[in-house]
Amino acid sequence: MAGTVLLLQQGLKKRFESKRKLKDKLALAVNVTTTDIAIRGKERIVLNWFISTLEAKYQENSWKASELSKFWTSFLSVLRHVERNQTTVVSNADFLLNIFDSLDLQNTVILQSLEILLRLLSKIGDEGKILELVAKLSGCDVGEELASLMIEILENRTSQLNFSDRHLCETLANLSKISHVKENDLLLGILRKVLFPQLDGFTAFVSTVESTDQGKYTPSPEVERFTEYVRIGGNLSSLVKSVPSQAQWLKGKLFCLLLQVQGHATIAKESVLLAQLTRKPDPSDLYAFISASLPLDVTQEVSEGLTIGKQLQEFVKQSLETSGLDKNTVSMILSLYVHHPLQLDSLVSQILVTYLHSSEAPAEVFTTVIELALKLRQLPKLVSKLFLQLRTCKRNPDIRWRKEDLEIFGEAVANVPRVQSTLIWKSILYHLTADCIPNLPDGTGTSFWRTAAPLLTTVFSYAQLSDHNVPEPLSVRVKDLVQSTLTDVFLKLDGFKFEQFDRCLYASLVLNFLGLVDLMSSFRNTRYDGVEEFHAATIEQALVSRDFPSYSDLLLPALRSDSKYVQKVWEIFHEDIIQNQQYLCQVFDLIPSEYLCHVTDLDGAEELKGNAAYAALVLSVEFTKLRKVKCLIPAARMDLWSDAAGWNSLQSELGKVLQTSIQQTEQFVQGSVESVNLDRLNKIPLEALPRVMKLGSSLIGMYYLFSMKNRVELSVSDLLMRCFEDTDVFRYIDSGVFIDRLLSLTLPDLKLLDVIAVEVVKYRKMISEIAASFDVLRDRLTRGEDNTVYFLLSLLDQLSRPLADLTVAEPKKSAVLDLVQLISKCFIKHLKSDLIRSSETLGRCACILVKQRTLPSNKLEKFVRKVLDVGLRDGCLSSLALVDEIRRSEDFADWATEDDLTLVQNIALDNLDSEEAACRLPSLVSTCGASQVEQIFESTKKPEQLLKILTILVSRGVTCKPVLEGRVLEVVGCPSLDLSDRIGLVEKLLGCAPAVVSAGTEASAVCQLLSCDTSSRTCHLLAAFVKNRPHLSLRHIPFVSAAVRQHLLYMERCPDNEEIQNIPAALLQLVATFKRKKEDWGNVAAYLLADVLNTNLAVKSNAVKQTLMGVVNLLLDVCEGHSHEYLSANLSPEANEIFKVVLKDYKVNHKFTGKNI
Repeated sequence: MAGTVLLLQQGLKKRFESKRKLKDKLALAVNVTTTDIAIRGKERIVLNWFISTLEAKYQENSWKASELSKFWTSFLSVLRHVERNQTTVVSNADFLLNIFDSLDLQNTVILQSLEILLRLLSKIGDEGKILELVAKLSGCDVGEELASLMIEILENRTSQLNFSDRHLCETLANLSKISHVKENDLLLGILRKVLFPQLDGFTAFVSTVESTDQGKYTPSPEVERFTEYVRIGGNLSSLVKSVPSQAQWLKGKLFCLLLQVQGHATIAKESVLLAQLTRKPDPSDLYAFISASLPLDVTQEVSEGLTIGKQLQEFVKQSLETSGLDKNTVSMILSLYVHHPLQLDSLVSQILVTYLHSSEAPAEVFTTVIELALKLRQLPKLVSKLFLQLRTCKRNPDIRWRKEDLEIFGEAVANVPRVQSTLIWKSILYHLTADCIPNLPDGTGTSFWRTAAPLLTTVFSYAQLSDHNVPEPLSVRVKDLVQSTLTDVFLKLDGFKFEQFDRCLYASLVLNFLGLVDLMSSFRNTRYDGVEEFHAATIEQALVSRDFPSYSDLLLPALRSDSKYVQKVWEIFHEDIIQNQQYLCQVFDLIPSEYLCHVTDLDGAEELKGNAAYAALVLSVEFTKLRKVKCLIPAARMDLWSDAAGWNSLQSELGKVLQTSIQQTEQFVQGSVESVNLDRLNKIPLEALPRVMKLGSSLIGMYYLFSMKNRVELSVSDLLMRCFEDTDVFRYIDSGVFIDRLLSLTLPDLKLLDVIAVEVVKYRKMISEIAASFDVLRDRLTRGEDNTVYFLLSLLDQLSRPLADLTVAEPKKSAVLDLVQLISKCFIKHLKSDLIRSSETLGRCACILVKQRTLPSNKLEKFVRKVLDVGLRDGCLSSLALVDEIRRSEDFADWATEDDLTLVQNIALDNLDSEEAACRLPSLVSTCGASQVEQIFESTKKPEQLLKILTILVSRGVTCKPVLEGRVLEVVGCPSLDLSDRIGLVEKLLGCAPAVVSAGTEASAVCQLLSCDTSSRTCHLLAAFVKNRPHLSLRHIPFVSAAVRQHLLYMERCPDNEEIQNIPAALLQLVATFKRKKEDWGNVAAYLLADVLNTNLAVKSNAVKQTLMGVVNLLLDVCEGHSHEYLSANLSPEANEIFKVVLKDYKVNHKFTGKNI
């Protein structure tokens, strides 16, 4: 056996040593390694060949480009297989060190191969060679995975590292410069062990650096490694993060030292030691170093009178002056806010001014400043600081507040105490009067204006100063501020000519000021001197300036008041209002009729679709499109549609014009219109329009109905179906002529015919007109036209109502009877002649005739019997309705035999998906005995069919308990059926009153489903069980409690599942029913409450937690008083803390609100 193995190994080696082509050897190497060829030690042989070939080729420099790529790809494939099988066959790193300088480390295949080789070598390789290889690799641009692997190797060999080796510091420095590993925790740990094993040497080092007399100094080994790491360019952020946490004093000292190394003198201006460490500064590294150094002891002194805190402040200040709010400065500000927010307090004004002058500064800067002011409770002080800083800055008018910044400031104003709102108002008012208004004429006050006006506008908009809760002293102060603002700002600015941008600021300020004053006047019944006069003067100023956009928020409300300026506003600004959709939607119902005709653009105004004026405008536009039609020209007059007085009366000028046009519909030429777009008209609530408008909509629909080139479009049919409900159209046209034209068209569907059939039977005029022209309809029926057959059947059905109505006048009833006779005789005649062969049509006709009973019994029976035989033979669904109608009539009940009933039941069972079968099957089964119902179930073995039958019967409340009970449990327990369908069946069972199955069957069905699934649907089913069967559920309290616990445990196990979002709502419904039987459920409520509290601890969603708290409150309503003490003693500490808070809130906010009365 040993000889065989040796021969196989020698054979493999010889094949590699042969003069075969390299690509053949590579294929051999990959195949031998990756397939199940039984050669012991094959991996070592293959890898030895790869290694020897690599060394030879690289030393001879004999690679071809194509060979090199194929070689490394094959080598990587072999290495992956070796590593996957955990075969350690590489132990010598010499070959990699020999060829390292020749490797192309930009090649990802080579890098991946080196990564696997390094992992294999790290298991049993020469430690010194491995560390040497790591040192070489650290100086190259390697990937994240390889760099992380090198750090792991160093971490695992920390005890073997030679700390005195200069190459170790170089390796660590190189690794720290790799962007994706510089904050690697393992790297920081290695740096901590190598650079800071002891701290005594650093004490002497820092003292020497800070000393003015830097005589002879001998650094300790750790200090030497530290200086070497810094000198050769190691990442300083990693360095400062690796300082031991117990040495905060050293971290502060090193922070100052390293800051000076990067060009910012803080310790000694001239130092030989620091000169050795100084390196070329990199701004991005500097800011990253400062952010990484935080937190620091900001009270630690760097030099006499200079602390680290002051140094940080100076650095931020300098950065703001030189770089503004660039990425690095912003990053440092945000880091300071997180670790040392108080250090920003003295800088917020400079930050804000810089922010206002920089349109590209990130918005989080302003958010940070506001949050800081709120934390320090110094929002008024922040505003004051801002204006004081503006005084010291160069007056740059190019200042813009962003909308989102003002919203943040407004929310802050709304949340601070009211007195702070008044202080902010007072501060802005002072700077407006002192720094802004006096300097506006020469332009130097513009920057103050553009800063102050938006802020004061925001204060007016957000400050909570108008309600009844404002104390009287504060109310007096607010009143003084109102008067001062009016006197010292608005009256002084009266007549000042602003630029367009500043005029908008002024208008917005005025509008919000007036809005606040109006609110305060309404709530506190306070009158402010001069405000009404100022309001009127502002409106007059807007009228004079003709600047509607700036004053729109003032002028639009004026249109809804009884102001004397309403007419002037419309005269001057009607074009501005009408041409802007935003303004138009606000005052559309107020537009005077003389200006309504100027509204031409309705795009984007769909929100007005419920407005009658909008509907009139749409109709006017639609009629304008039809001006080429002679009879519709009078209806296209805009003045008629804009007059609201003519919308409701058919005797108005508009009503008479429309009536005249409707009487000329015979002029509409078919084929004159190819397509039409009625989307805008169909969006209007046509059913609720005034009578005249509805008549106009009908006229438009009729035009397109009789003018389409091909088939009638669906939009036209939908329009007419809506317009013809309670229509006046048939008062002005001949119904017979209209129906004749309609039936000749190709309709998109037949629903329109149903609507017309309903309308034409309302009045004797229409019924008589149809009877007078019935010969035409008879001819169409003779030709077998589908439209005519459908319409006459629908008409015959609708005639049943006036026929059976005892209140109908005799002349109308006589006309109805005549028309019924005509239609029924026509259908009977055509049945004999086989012109109508549709069994469904004949079945529907027979059903209607049975219901009407207008024919002699012998003729009717003969007709019905023939139709029923045909329908049963063809399996028509109409037979269901016919048999059902026959069985309802005592006189005709014997017309349907038992065989007919059986056939009808079979038809229903074959068509369970149809609405007709679902509707008729319960009534067909209602008179059947248990054996007959059992036969219906026996007729099918398919679970899906059984489920449908049960669902239909249960939905209609059919009672046949012996049969239904067994079938219900069979279907509910069938795993092949969809669970949601089974749950739906049981929900219908629980909804039946009285119950159609026994209590035990209902309980068993619910139990079976809860054992199959846990979801919001099953929880809702449980709630329905307790709600609809209150007495039955009391006998199953343990089961209900276990089911609730089952759902709570599911929520704990799957906190991230979307399904748990709906379970708490179902639990809320369930627990709400407990109060009906408070005495019974009170025994288990405490246990359920404990389970809910534990679940509340496990879930993450705030919405779920909030709903669960509602469940807890409802359970507390049910719990007895002693249960609270019992719970508090037995809950876990975490749950008990929550319970205490919840119980306190319950007693304060829930217990006495009447919820449990």
